[in-house]
Amino acid sequence: MSNLQSANLQDIQRIRNATDMAHEGITRIMYDVHTTKTDLSRGYGGGDGVEFQKLIDLWLEQARVVLNELEGLDTSLATAIGLKSSMQDENLQEIKDHSSQSDYVIEQLILGPNRGV
Repeated sequence: MSNLQSANLQDIQRIRNATDMAHEGITRIMYDVHTTKTDLSRGYGGGDGVEFQKLIDLWLEQARVVLNELEGLDTSLATAIGLKSSMQDENLQEIKDHSSQSDYVIEQLILGPNRGV
């Protein structure tokens, strides 16, 4: 079982919340940077303006890469939550099944093989 699967659901949800917050923050900053780029590009001319826009475009490209990675992480975490929930449901059912079996065995031991039928 991987480390992610051994973590409890609450921990996984906390990580998802943190990635959501990071995604929102980066998206907001990307918007601010794009707006600033547009505003400042009017004042920059020549080589400085071109280099400034290249720098901003490079930064925005890297920010998109980070966003894509966060989205992939979120998908993986959602999958882990689903798997963990499914495993817990299966384990609970198995416990119930074995509990019923043990109740029957105890009943047979206490009442005897002919009385329990």
